[in-house]
Amino acid sequence: MIERNPPWVSQLLRQRLVPAGIERIPGRNLYLARRAGLHNRAVLNETEVLALLEPLGFEVVDPGALSVA
Repeated sequence: MIERNPPWVSQLLRQRLVPAGIERIPGRNLYLARRAGLHNRAVLNETEVLALLEPLGFEVVDPGALSVA
């Protein structure tokens, strides 16, 4: 099953969660890691996915390792 969010959802989240004055950095691509955890849905082939994305300049970010701030 493929679920797609309407465009207004992304716009609303950006308005509510991104502080004023923060701009997207052109050319910066992030991969949000889905590390295995108690309630996480881990990507089974994450190693292979990263092997494909890293040469394309993607940075790996683990949101679970970051503070809310």
